[in-house]
Amino acid sequence: MYGQVAWWSRAKSHGIIEVVKDGICERYFVLLSHILRSPATIQAGQYAKFEQFAGSVKPGLLPLAVSVVLQNEPFTDSAPESVKEGAK
Repeated sequence: MYGQVAWWSRAKSHGIIEVVKDGICERYFVLLSHILRSPATIQAGQYAKFEQFAGSVKPGLLPLAVSVVLQNEPFTDSAPESVKEGAK
């Protein structure tokens, strides 16, 4: 899944990732311990990629993003297929 950091608390070492798919925004909770790679400073607006998530443990809680990679630039493998292969 691909999204962006919507909010990050440096003091609490956790935040929210938003993923927009088909016009619907899904939110995932992320912990620093589940981030595999990131810039030195994590902040809102950075691009996020994660392969899996754990369901919420209680009703009303966000699902937990795991195996998260963050970076300042968009992921090149997140582009639509037509962009990757070149416009035809």
